[in-house]
Amino acid sequence: MRWKVSPLLIGAFLAGGAAFADDGGNGNPGSPFQKSMSQKLPPGGEAEHAFIDVMNLYVPAQAADGTLLNTDGGVEHYNIDGVLEETLSDAKPQIGVFLYGPVEHVEGNEEIGFTGHGKREAYAAVSLDDGNTWKLTNLSESADKSSADFDRRDVKLYKNDDINYPGDVLNIAQATAGKQTIVAWFSRYCGSGQPNYSLKNDEARLGAIVDYLGLDLSDPSPDDLYLTDMYRVSGQQQSVDYAEDEFEKNQIVGEVPYACLWAARGTLEQQDDDTYQIVWRKAERLTSGRRDVNRVEADMVEGVGAVITWQEDPEGLRPGRCHGPADAAAKRLPRG
Repeated sequence: MRWKVSPLLIGAFLAGGAAFADDGGNGNPGSPFQKSMSQKLPPGGEAEHAFIDVMNLYVPAQAADGTLLNTDGGVEHYNIDGVLEETLSDAKPQIGVFLYGPVEHVEGNEEIGFTGHGKREAYAAVSLDDGNTWKLTNLSESADKSSADFDRRDVKLYKNDDINYPGDVLNIAQATAGKQTIVAWFSRYCGSGQPNYSLKNDEARLGAIVDYLGLDLSDPSPDDLYLTDMYRVSGQQQSVDYAEDEFEKNQIVGEVPYACLWAARGTLEQQDDDTYQIVWRKAERLTSGRRDVNRVEADMVEGVGAVITWQEDPEGLRPGRCHGPADAAAKRLPRG
């Protein structure tokens, strides 16, 4: 089942913990504490797949514009009756991630589980004042780019742009440990990103194998690629045309490019003026698009590293079919 997330996200829920049940919304009795992470984005888009992590450490409270709040009281916390309970000079960094952008859904979308034809981006929003203000970063920057070799002028959202099928972001995941955070997403854009997925062999050993087998790696056959790309990750981005799918209700989707996996790492860093910010590194592409990506998960251990897992299908993910109240998104299965 696909859930839509309102652009207005409830900070009390994001921070977690039963203690936030009494938060009274900055002195307004009975009102929830509500702040938007996407208020600066263009209206009309859909916000989806929102998640949040909280770093288990404290920094001086500061607004999204960098203004330190600990020199003038701090962050005020109220109870449900609107009574000021405490003012805190420090805060735990909160990192929210979500997708946002315009989406054109197809008829029967909820039944077949297709995410829609969109121009969504992967965003990260960071708060250093207990969710009062959020600093927004576009991590993907792919909605106005294309790596596909075909266009879809029949999709109203794409009719007047000057690119092929755009790099729509489909889902997102995150993990945080210590001062480190990582965000992973999959997008229909498979260009640039400085991929580093080829397995490098020892040159002398590789040369000996090539000579023994009489191979020419300047023009290798598909069966020889294991010498330079053991797990067959590299390759050209493929596509799947659901108009040819055996399940008739899927056919309305038409052709879509395979998705590629991306990741971006961020670190909490102190600045020269004693403020803090999450510094994001340039996004890296982890797959090539020769197989279709779905279902991404991320985890991280402080002092050790991060791990990302995902599902792939060499023939394109099937929206699937099912019986009963659940939609077919719950029935997606890889064919490889």
